[in-house]
Amino acid sequence: MLKSLNVAQSGLYASKVAIENISNNLANENTPGYKKRVVQLSELELIDSRFTGRGVKADAAYRITSQYMYDNLMNENTKTNYYDRISSITGNIEVMFEETDESGFSNDLDRFFQSVENLRTNPNSEIYRTTLKTQGSVLVESLQNLYKNIEKEEALTKLSLEANVQKVNGLINEIGDVNQQLGQHIEASNDLLDKRDQLERELSKYVDIEVDRSNNEYTLKVGGEIAVRYNTNIREINLVEEFEPQIDRFSTNPPKGKAGDAIAENYDIGPGDKISYKFNNEFEVSVELGSNTYKDVDGNEYEIDFDQDGVADTVDETNYIRALSFAINSNKDISAQVTAYNGDYSIDEQGNIVDNIGEDEFLRIEANVAGEEGKFQGRIVVEEGYNPTFEAENVISPNDVVDSDLSIEVDKKEYIYIDGQQFSTVGETFVNLAAEINAVPAFNPTTYDPGLEELNINGTIFSTTNKTYDDLIADINADGTYSAIEGKSITLNGVEFVTEGEDFAALASQIDTSTLFNASFDPVLEELTINGEIFSTSGPATYRDVANSINASSNFSSFTEERGTITINAGTADKTFTITDTTTYQDLVDEINLDPELNALVSADGKLVISNLNDMNEPVVITEDLPTPLNFTEVEKNIGSIFKNEQQSVDAEDKVYLAVYDKEIKLKSGIVKAELENLTTKSPNNKIIDYKEKLDDFARSLSDIYDKFVKTDVDGDYVYGHVATDSYNGDREVKNLNLFTGMDVMSLKFKEDSVNDLNQVDLDYMATMQWKKDVEFDGFAQDGSSLNNTSFAEYFQEIRVNISSDKENNDFLLETQETVFQSLQFKFEQLTKVDPDEEMINLMQYQAAYTANAKIITAVDEMIQTLLGM
Repeated sequence: MLKSLNVAQSGLYASKVAIENISNNLANENTPGYKKRVVQLSELELIDSRFTGRGVKADAAYRITSQYMYDNLMNENTKTNYYDRISSITGNIEVMFEETDESGFSNDLDRFFQSVENLRTNPNSEIYRTTLKTQGSVLVESLQNLYKNIEKEEALTKLSLEANVQKVNGLINEIGDVNQQLGQHIEASNDLLDKRDQLERELSKYVDIEVDRSNNEYTLKVGGEIAVRYNTNIREINLVEEFEPQIDRFSTNPPKGKAGDAIAENYDIGPGDKISYKFNNEFEVSVELGSNTYKDVDGNEYEIDFDQDGVADTVDETNYIRALSFAINSNKDISAQVTAYNGDYSIDEQGNIVDNIGEDEFLRIEANVAGEEGKFQGRIVVEEGYNPTFEAENVISPNDVVDSDLSIEVDKKEYIYIDGQQFSTVGETFVNLAAEINAVPAFNPTTYDPGLEELNINGTIFSTTNKTYDDLIADINADGTYSAIEGKSITLNGVEFVTEGEDFAALASQIDTSTLFNASFDPVLEELTINGEIFSTSGPATYRDVANSINASSNFSSFTEERGTITINAGTADKTFTITDTTTYQDLVDEINLDPELNALVSADGKLVISNLNDMNEPVVITEDLPTPLNFTEVEKNIGSIFKNEQQSVDAEDKVYLAVYDKEIKLKSGIVKAELENLTTKSPNNKIIDYKEKLDDFARSLSDIYDKFVKTDVDGDYVYGHVATDSYNGDREVKNLNLFTGMDVMSLKFKEDSVNDLNQVDLDYMATMQWKKDVEFDGFAQDGSSLNNTSFAEYFQEIRVNISSDKENNDFLLETQETVFQSLQFKFEQLTKVDPDEEMINLMQYQAAYTANAKIITAVDEMIQTLLGM
């Protein structure tokens, strides 16, 4: 009986605990993060061999949850909030581009085009001219307002990011506090566990997290990096901003070694060439080879002193990079935004920049302000000086002999020895030879009959029909009356020496008779010595071989034949340059360059180039008298633009990221991820920078096309824009509109004063812009090479369509993700959320159990009272 009382008592207590748990569940039905509790009832263990039970006990209440579902719910929550934040950003920007029938940038653009058309129909109307000024300014203002609004959204995104990082750190610290409290309990508190779960879920809105609760330990990672570990190790997350300056390198891409100069790679830089740096289509400086000054866009001249020795430096082929860098850094408008360097600079021990002033490398332009705020656009324009320049046909090297085909006969002095007497004429003229022989008593009389072509030497007749001196020598020796031999000559430092045949001993004797030389010949060693210098004659060598050997010495010049001449007239007088069988192209270049009116060089591609320094507008006249002509042709004036090397240059970059202990956190999703992407310029998902760059491209093309043009024919064919006209070398006039300047939206300016100078030709050109369907927005010349050509109006509409498309696509992804999240959340809440109906059933069950146990106690009590009353 008493044992029954014990069973009923334990049942009564267990029912009481269960009812209290139900009451707690119902009270917290709507508490955020609360997970329903369940009380585990179990049988009390037997302590002896009795078959009757000892009753029931109520174990501690535990939470109903699924860790697997909970972790997946957090992941989907992170993704949902990522798309939601992107949707908010794109939605805000989409609102900025909304237009009505009367307002918006598209209408401002149409009104600008219409104002051009109105002025075109009546160029003398001051009303139309004023309207164009107004509409041009309105157009720039409207475009800049759009850009500023996007920048405001960018600024708000940055503020939101900073606040959200603070929230993330706050949540991490709160989770750490909860962990510390949990560490003070032997058994984990359900309320603290619920609170930690709720904090984790809130944290998952901002960043992707991973939680490891295995082995009764706790580790929370943000983006794969540990933020909370155990009960006390808490690491706050830092927001890091890094800004990379824009660096433009006008250099080549060598397979090995250091980069070279892109200007020299594309142009043969020489006297009179003009090299300009154009900055943001607004400012410009230029240097000209042969000058010691540089000019700005207004034509003002300033001295160049790149080595800072107080003496102006003349620009030439070896220093134009340093001169151009000096000009850029000296221009206050350009140098306020960028700095020019000669190649890649070094840093000394004190941290100072050390630029190379010893020799030209390549032009490097670096922004003074790091990050997107410092971005700029610049290009080099080379205008080769007309000079005018002539170029030889063949590809050669400086050491090549000018007239290299020595097998071709030339008019030269021929020598013949008859019985030891020397006779010479020019061009194998037998009449002259006869006169020379007749002057010697031993051979008198000697005559020549040109009709019979016969040479009569003292009664001995030799035919000269179709014969050379060599033939004549053979005929004389065959006759036997006289002995004959060919004479050989060599010219040494301008003095000619002749011997019978290739006789080096005789040659040495002849040279030695000159007061200019001491000469000897060693027949054993076969060496010719001239003024102490020894030249080998072994081989056997000819006079031409030895002449080449002598030419290698810096003390002598030597040749055996005069091959011909090159005569150059630069407008004042003929300048004749003799070409021998040993004259190299470098010899010819050096000789021509001694004349102040002429310039010669062997170009990098192996062409002999001759220029007129006397008159930049008059061509030189080149007359060649050579067996193998060089064939000079006039070189057309070459002008064009050089853009930065895309592979070696560095774009301006804003990089924003999270870090723990200086280690970057790679987030996968969440609100913070969406904001980081739209603040990091190189992120492929940065919608803000994408829209800004499209507007910048629009502004750049607007500035380019309305700056300069060339009307190439009467039918209205044009070279469009500033960049394209930089490469124009025709005879048509380059027209300067100068209506817009700047290379992006915020530097774009409308020059109202330029409207006053517009004439009918200018307005006809401008009127074509409204209907031009092949405008290029790639930043290069308007040359039709781009595959994405369109009109100004359509390009802007494409921007609007892209924004709306981005918003719609993201909203679709958001809707899909929300469906996934809500489905998972519903299932999770089915498992963990308090169900009032279920709790009422449980309440009725435990209330009945409580009543039954109470009745047992009452019955036992009555039984005991009866027994006591007996």
